[in-house]
Amino acid sequence: MVTGNRVNVRAKMSTYSKRLGTVRRGTKLEYLGTSKGWHKVRYNGKIAYISARYSKIVMISKRWNKHRRENKPLI
Repeated sequence: MVTGNRVNVRAKMSTYSKRLGTVRRGTKLEYLGTSKGWHKVRYNGKIAYISARYSKIVMISKRWNKHRRENKPLI
C-alpha cells in the first residue's frame, strides 16, 4: 500500500528515471519484488518501480486465472 501522499511511479530504480505517473496514499499495486530500496510493481499493465520508503507490503490477494488460483502480494 502506498503510504506517501503522492508518490512517483518510475520506469527504473532511480529518481532520475522517467516518471510513469503518480499514485496517492492508500493505492494498492501488485508487488513483484524489492531491490536497493525500490519495490518492483505492476502499474497500468507495465513493470514499474516505487520507492520502498513510501510504501509497504500489506496483504495477499487471491486472484484467479484460467488454470489455477494464485496468491499475489500487494503493496
